Amino acid sequence: MGGTGAAAQRTRDRAGGTPAPLSRLWPWLALTCVLGPCAGASADSYEQARTDRVLAREGLKRDPAPEGKRIAFVKLIRDEVFLEDEVWPTWPNIFHMTTREPVIERELLFARGQSFRDARAEETMRNLRNLGVFALVRIVAVRTPDPSAVGVVVHTREFWSLRFEHDFTYTTGLDALMLQLAERNLLGRNKTVTLRYSLNKTYYGITQEYADPRVWGGPLSFGQSAGWTFSRTTRQREGEFISASLSHPFRNLAQQFSASLAGSLSSSIGRQVQNGVTLLYEHAPSMTLARRVWRSDATVVSGSASYRRGGAYKQTVTLGMSYSAVKRNDIPETALDPAAREDFYREVLGRQGAEVGPSIAYSLFVPRYRVLVNLRSFGQSETYRVGPTVSLSLRSPLRSLGSVRDALIASGGLSYRWARRGVGLLYASTSMATRMEE
Repeated sequence: MGGTGAAAQRTRDRAGGTPAPLSRLWPWLALTCVLGPCAGASADSYEQARTDRVLAREGLKRDPAPEGKRIAFVKLIRDEVFLEDEVWPTWPNIFHMTTREPVIERELLFARGQSFRDARAEETMRNLRNLGVFALVRIVAVRTPDPSAVGVVVHTREFWSLRFEHDFTYTTGLDALMLQLAERNLLGRNKTVTLRYSLNKTYYGITQEYADPRVWGGPLSFGQSAGWTFSRTTRQREGEFISASLSHPFRNLAQQFSASLAGSLSSSIGRQVQNGVTLLYEHAPSMTLARRVWRSDATVVSGSASYRRGGAYKQTVTLGMSYSAVKRNDIPETALDPAAREDFYREVLGRQGAEVGPSIAYSLFVPRYRVLVNLRSFGQSETYRVGPTVSLSLRSPLRSLGSVRDALIASGGLSYRWARRGVGLLYASTSMATRMEE
């Protein structure tokens, strides 16, 4: 479906839409290049060929000049994962539920009776691709008996949503293992349920996650996760966490406001480990040793609201407020001598206590996009934002609001992403952060 290889070979320029999350700011200069041959068709040629077949089957023809014409009808055509005109058998489709029509309809930025705008069609395709449940998305204006009107065909092809994923690290032995089962389109409603098993040299853990990008089909997005960790030695539970978030995210370029609220609770055993062995803390004044082991309890709550404006350059200002409280204590396994307690807490456990304060952030990006195929997932077309991104932020915990100390945390980053025809994706970034406190 759409080519072979680990990275996209064909790309196309697009303008506008929502950003795609393929960035990570490294502490210093980072350069990552995703390269690889692609022996199949490009996103353009493959999607166009599939959609042309659909139009021929439906007896429809493209309108060569649809801009500004009245939309007479909107027709959804939803293809399964496996199709009869391809070499793969189609019986596995019975194990996959097709995305429901309301899931697609609520992402459309146009409706019957409105004027057709190519920019809105392109942005709608980006939004549908970003759902991560389609291998193909194409929107085409077609002719109608009325020359002043057009019909709009929204053509999608399903992406296999039940995924088994794994990752591991092996040196002289198994250092880390991750096994994950995820359903990314539960009951065809674009909701994600994930169950993950993770293991390293000291513990193993189980995590469940749930994500609903459209709560009750509305503008709100909800996410939740919970997990438990267990000692590999004693098989006893050592930690647990739960987190939840509710947001009204940016969904299109015309949207000016967004907001979010998030919170988490966690309790866990922390260890400083080398080659699977817990390190020791040597306290010279008392001539005692202690294990670098502790219990950490954390509570975090944050909220923010954002305002965006701009045309050729999109600028966003975000105001927020956050509360975090971290408490670390030694446990019986630490075997800490009372004489070494103060130094151990300062040198090993580090900063703790409550931090409460406001924050402000600024970001700028160019709304320019390209479509890549076979980059992160084989057979899937994905939209990526290219060009520069600038980010700046300030956060200030204040003693007057309940913080244990006054502080100012500043950070900034600059990144640039290229998507070159016949090459793939090239990404470079730099970032810095500093903290000042009394």
